[in-house]
Amino acid sequence: MKHSNPLSTGPLTRGERAPLLELREVSLRYGAKTALNNVHLSLNSGQIVGLVGANGSGKTSLLRVLAGLERNYSGSYTIASQPFREEMAAEMVYLPDHIPFPDHYNVREILRAYRDHFENFDFLLASDMVARYGLSPKLKLSQMSRGMKEKLMIAMSLSRRARIYLMDEPMGGVDVEALEEIVSGIIDSFREDSLLILSTHLLRDLEPLIDRVVIMDEGQILLSESMEELSQNYSGNLAEIYKEVLREKTLAD
Repeated sequence: MKHSNPLSTGPLTRGERAPLLELREVSLRYGAKTALNNVHLSLNSGQIVGLVGANGSGKTSLLRVLAGLERNYSGSYTIASQPFREEMAAEMVYLPDHIPFPDHYNVREILRAYRDHFENFDFLLASDMVARYGLSPKLKLSQMSRGMKEKLMIAMSLSRRARIYLMDEPMGGVDVEALEEIVSGIIDSFREDSLLILSTHLLRDLEPLIDRVVIMDEGQILLSESMEELSQNYSGNLAEIYKEVLREKTLAD
């Protein structure tokens, strides 16, 4: 049964004022631990956003809130100016840091599983992407390196026709050559009416891909700026800017 798109509010383009996604005063705790602390974030469509921070800084918790997997938070979360509702998750893609298939599955079986489970899955696009990444249809997960698995799941995720894509460290296990292939595939498949947020440590390698950077530390967002704004406000590459922002926080504390 087909359903209307709960995120469909007409085309949103880069630079438009109305955000596709917005968090206000969002906090999240796991027992005594504060995972997110009074987070404010506003993002438009048409952007690839790099979410940057050390392990434990809150990146995964933030992505899980955005994906609708964490509901026990305070504050407000809106999509296209509407309060987040469970059915909106159907128009999102969340790529976790693990593969939700057993090791005996091969590429062809995973393609078919996605086709059968997701109405918005583009089987032809996915087939083209896995071929582009050099993954044979008969190749099993048990035979794949970490980098191969990451390429496969990125292809599966980007082949779903969604408005918001959330990826948690999707390229940590790939070499430089494979990274270039993945970046090229992301650029070719990315649509201007969508939003891609990926957490990463690969600052220098992914700098050409990213439109906006969000820097987190201790559950807080220290900075959310476009690459153009960063070039005006800071000097150096993205890795150097990240270190400078952390130094500024340390001095302010």
